[in-house]
Amino acid sequence: MFYPVFRKIVRSTIWVFFLGLPLAGCEGIIQSRDIPSIKINLEEELETVSFSNLIKENVSIVSFQDHDLDGKPLYFKNINRLALKNGEFYVLDYIRGQFLMVFGQDGAFKRSIGFRGEGPGGYLQPMDFKIIDNEIEVLDVGRILAYDLDGNYLGQRKIPSFMANGFEKIPNGYAFIGAGMGTDNLILTDELLDVQNSFFPYHTRAFNVLMVNPLFENPDGKTIYRRYLNDTLFQVNDFDRPNPYIYIDFQQNKSNYPELLKSENVEEAVQASWSKYCNIYAYYETDSYIFIVFSLNGERWNFIYSNSTGQSKTFRQSSLIDEVTFDPNMIPVGVIGNNFVIKANPENVLAGLNNFQGRSQTFQKLKELEESLDPEGNPILFLLEFDF
Repeated sequence: MFYPVFRKIVRSTIWVFFLGLPLAGCEGIIQSRDIPSIKINLEEELETVSFSNLIKENVSIVSFQDHDLDGKPLYFKNINRLALKNGEFYVLDYIRGQFLMVFGQDGAFKRSIGFRGEGPGGYLQPMDFKIIDNEIEVLDVGRILAYDLDGNYLGQRKIPSFMANGFEKIPNGYAFIGAGMGTDNLILTDELLDVQNSFFPYHTRAFNVLMVNPLFENPDGKTIYRRYLNDTLFQVNDFDRPNPYIYIDFQQNKSNYPELLKSENVEEAVQASWSKYCNIYAYYETDSYIFIVFSLNGERWNFIYSNSTGQSKTFRQSSLIDEVTFDPNMIPVGVIGNNFVIKANPENVLAGLNNFQGRSQTFQKLKELEESLDPEGNPILFLLEFDF
C-alpha cells in the first residue's frame, strides 16, 4: 500500500477556475469549481541535476533475497504494489511474481501470502492487495481473498458483476479500477461488493491501459484516483461523484482530453498525442514533497515539488547525475512514511558502481553489498527523503 498525500500544498499552489467547463475525465459529471493546481514549465528545465544534492543523507537500501526458505529460486522484476507492516515488506509483481511475497527489512524472504493454483488460499492472477488492520485482502480474478498477516487463508468474497485490476478501501466499501471492454474505469461498491456507482466511461481501449498507482490512499485516509492522459486527479469520498483533488498544469504541453474524445479515430489521436502532450507515468506524494514522472515524445522527465519551500525541480532523466542508485532507469514505486521508495535494477547498479569515480554515502553502502548482488537478481529498493 502506498501513502501519497496532499496536505500542505494548498497554501503554496496556484488555484485555477474552470468557467463552465467540465473537468476532463468525468465526462460532464463535474461542474466548474476551484481546485489546487501545480504548474510545470518545461522551460525551467535544469540542465544538470545531482541526485545526492536533492536528498537527505540517511538513505536505506534493501536488496531482496533471490530464493525462498527451501532454497528454490525466487525472482521478480516489477513492484506493482508495496507495503510495510510490522517491519516487513509486502511485495507484489503481478506479472512475474508467483505470489504475494513478504521480506524482512534486511531483504530476507520470510513467507508467501497465498499461492498460484487451485484450492483454498490459491489465486489465478493476483492483481493488487491491501492491508486492512491485521488482514490482507488480495484482488484476484472476480474475487477478493483474505489472509491474516502470517498467510493463513481466511476466506473469499466474489465480485459479482465486473472485473477489476486494482482497488482501494473507502469508508463504506471499495473503489475499483474496472477491467474489460466497456467497463467504467472507476467502480464504487459497498462492503458486499455490490456496485453502487461508477464513473469515467470506457470510451476506447486507448484510455484504459494499465497504469502505475491509479488508486492510492493518503495519510488523511482519502482515496485518490487518476486516469490515463488526464491531468486532473480526483478524490473519492463516498459513492457520489469524485471531486477534483489537484490539477497538474503542463501549460503549453498539457493534454486536451475532451478533444481526443471527439477525434474521428480516437486510438490514432491518442498515439499522436504522445509527442505533443506530457503524459503522467507515476505520481507519488508525502507530507512534504510531490514526485511526478512524466514523458514527452518518448523521453522521461521528473518533477519534484517541495510543499514547505515552494521550490521545484524539473529535469529530464538523462540530465540526472545519479550517485544514489547508480541506475539511469531508476523509478519510484511507492511511499512509506516520509520516504519515497525508488526501485533500481541490480545490473545497472553494479555497472554504475564500477564506472563511478567519486564517493557518496550510498556508494559505500552498495560497495559493502556488491559481492551479494546478482546482476540478474531481484530489484534493489532505496528509501529516501528529499531535502530542498
